[in-house]
Parts: sequence; structure tokens; C-alpha cells
Amino acid sequence: DEAALRAVEETEAAAAKDGIDLASGGLVFDTAEEEALTYSPERGNVAFGSASHGWAFSISSFAKLIAAKMGAKPENMQRVLWGEWSFNKKTRRAQRRSPTDTKSKPMFVEFVLQQIFAVY
Repeated sequence: DEAALRAVEETEAAAAKDGIDLASGGLVFDTAEEEALTYSPERGNVAFGSASHGWAFSISSFAKLIAAKMGAKPENMQRVLWGEWSFNKKTRRAQRRSPTDTKSKPMFVEFVLQQIFAVY
């Protein structure tokens, strides 16, 4: 398409004008900066909510509640509430879930979603 080709040429011309050669591979991404801008529930920069029901929460808010009941550190609870972690009731510890584990539930499901589902 002629318009797309013209857009690419204009972008390359503008980049060359600003001193960035896109073809040379000299464009470097700052991985640390990219990670700092990434949304992730365990980092506390994601909220879950329902506008129609008037509630919202973050992983950190639930982590504080659960940690207080279990005698755990909120920071540790926040780290394991999201992702492939399950709660071992016998040892009372969080453990990584294996990909073949079909019996245990992720901690987010067990400690957060089941509580919400119980209300609805």
C-alpha cells in the first residue's frame, strides 16, 4: 500500500532528523524502566473491582487482611497471592504449584475469589 510505505518513509526521515538510525540496531531499550512501567498485581499497581456493585481491591489490601489472620508478613503474602502459588494446609506455607497439579488451587482463587463468590 502506497500510504503505508509513505508513512514508513516519513517515520524514518523524522527519526534520522532526530539522530536515531532505526536500521543500525542502535535503539536500546531500558529493561529496568520497562519493568517499572509494567502492570502486575503482585507489585500492587493493579486493582480489581466492580463499578456496578461499588467495590474494588488490590492484592495488597487482601494481603494485609489475610496476613493478619495467619500471622504472616503482608509483603510475603502479597508476593504469593498472585501467580502459581498454593497454600499447603499441613505446613501452613505457600508453595509453587507444579504445572501438573490439578488438586490445589492458586492462592488468589482460594483466598480472594472464593470469598467474593461466596457473597454473590
